[in-house]
Amino acid sequence: MWNKDGDLAGGGYGVAVGRVFVIESQFFRESNASKIGFSVLAWHLAKWGFVLADNKWLTPTTAQMGFHEMPRPEYLKRLAALSGETVHPGRWEAEADSKTVADWRPTPTVSGV
Repeated sequence: MWNKDGDLAGGGYGVAVGRVFVIESQFFRESNASKIGFSVLAWHLAKWGFVLADNKWLTPTTAQMGFHEMPRPEYLKRLAALSGETVHPGRWEAEADSKTVADWRPTPTVSGV
């Protein structure tokens, strides 16, 4: 995420495994930048067909973002079911402006996977 002055404000990286995205790390240099960055990422993941985002650790902040703990057997079952199909390969670029992301309301898309 870049601020209005063009300076790096925050960001993160992760690994795509089929339709699962595993968030490896997030950082911020300005307050809430990683949260905004995650919102932008979540919009894109949903648009591109990802159905599970793994943040690895549940914190009060990630709980507010909609993350929840999942029993390991359920996680492994979902990972196996979702990892076989590659979605959105190649370099990723933003496809939405900030208003589009701010107006977006995510809905659960996985049931019984």
